Amino acid sequence: MARRLVTQSFCEMMLCSKASKNEDRFYAILPQTKYKDKTNQVPDWNINNMTSIKLKLFEILDTKDKLTLLFLAGFNRSSSRFELTADVLPTFATSSVSKSACNYFAADYPLNFDLDNKSTITLHPHARDSHLSYFLQLTPKTYSVADLSTNHPDYIDSSRGDYLDELADAMIEKTRNYLQLSTPVCIVCISYFDTSTSTYWESYRTLMKGALYLAGSFRENKWTLIKPYALSDEDLFDRGNKNGTVFNIY
Repeated sequence: MARRLVTQSFCEMMLCSKASKNEDRFYAILPQTKYKDKTNQVPDWNINNMTSIKLKLFEILDTKDKLTLLFLAGFNRSSSRFELTADVLPTFATSSVSKSACNYFAADYPLNFDLDNKSTITLHPHARDSHLSYFLQLTPKTYSVADLSTNHPDYIDSSRGDYLDELADAMIEKTRNYLQLSTPVCIVCISYFDTSTSTYWESYRTLMKGALYLAGSFRENKWTLIKPYALSDEDLFDRGNKNGTVFNIY
């Protein structure tokens, strides 16, 4: 058992634990990790379900582990349609996590994030709209936008009549309703790894496998995690993030 714990990542231990009580995950695992000084705070956290576990982890983990936790929540799963990763907000804390994906993010590649900057990924309560609860602020080095419209490459407009509209309409409407958006919805792709380090097409595809896909609005800066059915590498065009674009993820 001890050997198994050593080979597991922290996120895998926390999310895939078989502890009978949710807070027992913290008592069993924190003392074995760099977060052991947090153990005596567990009684004050009011941990009662998986969502509360994930929200607390987004609060106490270091930047690298927070990023891993987020990308596990958005890890691509097979889907027959565009859809949100979860039907309850916040999607980054309510979506299910695939155990098979945990080892993928342990790969030794440079990341698409500044790990020395604590503001790279931060958890915030939403003060104005109670239905939105919490959100994450995420600042990647680069991101891509889905090019799904000839006239408006940044946006998916549900009035268009092609096959992608038919697949995306339900997800778009759900995103608009959940986030109460009044502006067009677009799709953004954010890679976990720094794809500029890839030298071959195969390695680029490997680095992009764990990419995060968001649906939302640049103007209102509200985003949710989605499953990107029918999107390929050809549908994306790169954009640098020289201005330090921050994504508010719900």
